[in-house]
Order: sequence, then C-alpha cells, then structure tokens
Amino acid sequence: MPNNTNPEEYNLLNNVQFRFDINNLPNVNYHMQSATLPSLTLDQPIYPMAHLAQVPLPGSQITHEPFDITFLVDQQLKNYLEIYKWMFNIVMTEDKEKHMSDATLHFLTGNMNRTQSVKFYDIFPTVITELAGSSDDSDTDPMTCNVTFAYKYFEIGDINIGDR
Repeated sequence: MPNNTNPEEYNLLNNVQFRFDINNLPNVNYHMQSATLPSLTLDQPIYPMAHLAQVPLPGSQITHEPFDITFLVDQQLKNYLEIYKWMFNIVMTEDKEKHMSDATLHFLTGNMNRTQSVKFYDIFPTVITELAGSSDDSDTDPMTCNVTFAYKYFEIGDINIGDR
C-alpha cells in the first residue's frame, strides 16, 4: 500500500519563475514583471429543501476571471504601443476574431526549464492602465503598466502544451 502522507514533489513553485509567450507582444514578453493566473468560479445553484433549508449543489458552468499581467515600459514605449495598437486594431475592424491570439504562460523550475504551461485561447486586451510620471519623486524606478486580457478559456498541461 503506497504511503500517501509524503508528497512526491518537494520543490515549491517560485513566484519569479515564469515566462509569458504571445506572438503579438514580443517587447511585452521580454519586460514581463508579473502575471496572475486567473481564478475560476464554479456556479452553485441552490436546491430548496424541506424545512426552509437551501442546499448548494455543484453547478454546470465555470466563470473565468480576466488574466492580468504587469510589464516594465521601455523608454521608446514600444511595448506599451504593442498593446495600444492591438486594442485600436480590434476597434477599427469588423472581423474582431482576426485580432485574437493564443498565449501561453509557462511555469519554470529552478533551472528555468518549463514544468507546466497554461494555454489561453483567443486572448485579447481589454484594459491597459495609465503611465504615471512625477517630477517630485526622488526615486528613478522604471514605469510599469498593467494589462487585462479576456479570453475564451485556458488549459493547464505539461510541457508539451505549447507544441499542440
């Protein structure tokens, strides 16, 4: 009988070991600072029972929250403009699906090898945040920008997910 008290994997996922790949955003990919794997919510219809009790049951629909990333903005604004132009191209065309793209978020090992991948299908930007500068700030921290993406769904798989 196997011993189920000890995990097979002792290494923990490190919050700095990831890579994001999307063809539309080569400059954003390079300057990525953070990515938040979206939460999922399973609906739970309420089943009325006797004695005024209500019992939640597992539902049949999953809601995907938006996918958010943060990147450092280069001084030529190339990576900011990648998102900016992508959003305007979506607005200016009638064939909206032409401007959707697949994207992959890779989780990496301590040796920077892919271990798991999350593939997002038909992703597109919905929000790009402001760039805020201040001349009375004594720090010279680089500017960052947040982008929110909508998508149809995502799949989590092993390192071969990007090869399908």
